Amino acid sequence: SWCESNDPNFTAKAADVVGLYVAPPAKAIVLCVDEKPSIQALERAQGYLKLPNGSALTGQSHDYKRHGTTTLFAALEVATGKIIATHSKRRRRVE
Repeated sequence: SWCESNDPNFTAKAADVVGLYVAPPAKAIVLCVDEKPSIQALERAQGYLKLPNGSALTGQSHDYKRHGTTTLFAALEVATGKIIATHSKRRRRVE
């Protein structure tokens, strides 16, 4: 989602951040970091169907099992395009 700031110093602050992307200091590591909370942790339901000849047919259905939610934290290293990501089952201050 998009948010508009009512901070009178927003333009100056944004210029500082954009400057890091445009002209980073020597040997700087510039990361874009974001959090995506409450992602549904779903698992496709798998099963098998016993056929009359005794063999089994395996596959996936459109059904799924719920496993609660998870939180994804991801960072993009701007210069290299490397993505660093982790997820946690819980979202507490320590995470």
